[in-house]
Amino acid sequence: MSIKPIPFDPTSFDTLHEANKLRQGESYTERTGSWISSDWAASLAGEVGEFCNLVKKLRRGDQVPSEELARELADVIIYAELNASYHGIDLAKAVVSKFNEVSQRVGSKIRLQLLP
Repeated sequence: MSIKPIPFDPTSFDTLHEANKLRQGESYTERTGSWISSDWAASLAGEVGEFCNLVKKLRRGDQVPSEELARELADVIIYAELNASYHGIDLAKAVVSKFNEVSQRVGSKIRLQLLP
């Protein structure tokens, strides 16, 4: 099987990381400066829960604008980056590694390749 590499630009995560750091320093340090791992994880879980609640509403037939889903997914990504940063994880490298691991496991030739 011939592997098909797909370029993955990590700068979007780098930019999000820098913006998160700046915003925290500017206005959130009082609230989050003493947070530990479980505080960050609980915040991420809360955002995932808000997204799942909207999906539940869709399943039961309620109207949920895609903009609401998009806002909650954006919160999930933002808090995932904050959690990664807290633990010293390079999120771009982690995403590429996990994507490629699953591709290999399921027999897909699609792989992500970090751009320099």
